[in-house]
Amino acid sequence: MTRSRASSRSTGSRLWSVGLGIGRTGSLVGARFSYHWHHRPEPDRTQGPVQGAPAGFRLAGRSGRPAPATLPAQTHPRRARGEHARRDHMAKLRLFLDDIDPDADTIVVTGEEAEHARKVKRVGPGHAVTILDGRGGVIEAEVVNIRRELELRIIERRVEAPVSPRLEVYAAAPKGPRLDDMIDALSQVGAASWSPLETKLSVVDPRPGKLARQERIAREASKQCGRAWVMTIGARQRLEAVLEGTGPETAVVMADVGGERYERTGRGVVRLLIGPEGGWTEGEVALARSKGARVCSFGVHAMRIEVAAAVCAGVVMEREGGAESRGADSR
Repeated sequence: MTRSRASSRSTGSRLWSVGLGIGRTGSLVGARFSYHWHHRPEPDRTQGPVQGAPAGFRLAGRSGRPAPATLPAQTHPRRARGEHARRDHMAKLRLFLDDIDPDADTIVVTGEEAEHARKVKRVGPGHAVTILDGRGGVIEAEVVNIRRELELRIIERRVEAPVSPRLEVYAAAPKGPRLDDMIDALSQVGAASWSPLETKLSVVDPRPGKLARQERIAREASKQCGRAWVMTIGARQRLEAVLEGTGPETAVVMADVGGERYERTGRGVVRLLIGPEGGWTEGEVALARSKGARVCSFGVHAMRIEVAAAVCAGVVMEREGGAESRGADSR
């Protein structure tokens, strides 16, 4: 075994090398271990802070290493996750309840809503809760007790006016689960209603069971986004009937890539028509124009039905000022 040492006082560096040699029959021959240690020279405290020291550190001791007491404060990742979880659990809970006694001071919630609040949201006494009835009624409450049932104390009642303009969407139904995505998106954007539209190239005819599912999705979307009026799901309508049943306060807009740019109508009701994946026929576009409908483009590319419905509805609500017309009356 041999050992050598080299030292340099000018640079503060030391190099240690250890060589190991074992006999010819040994398993370890010529192995070598090297250790290199570099340290800063001791700082001159008469000259102020050491040049090149990282921000937030001070050098202390003969080795010049950072003093433990001056290291920047850091939060352990596990503790940070716990704090985020506690903040999430204290976020306001929204419930959707149909029938509420207008004279009651407390509400007892049972069933799936109470189970979801207890096991998933993990609410506790003092937690804020917003209750929606889907018809404009909003109740602010707080949790009093929670076991198998959720007991709430009512703090405030109010009625919110519907968003204006009233946006009625008539769109061809897309295939499969894409219809669920479209209903969820339209509800969040602010559409007042959706009805399946029958056109020349329509493919999907949603049955009553599927329409009932869309009503449940609209309710869940209303609870998620906090809208006071749930989006209604209508029956299937033919294009001709939709174009005929209009009044002076209703503007009919047909979405088509070859149309003009959408501009504000100022009407109280906007009826938005979204065609099937095969598009409109020339006869349908001509019929819409003859009935006074505006043919407007909402993008530079052709879009899927569920994408076009959400994008066009969002543009209409923004141009018509629907995002600024929301009001509430407290009682």
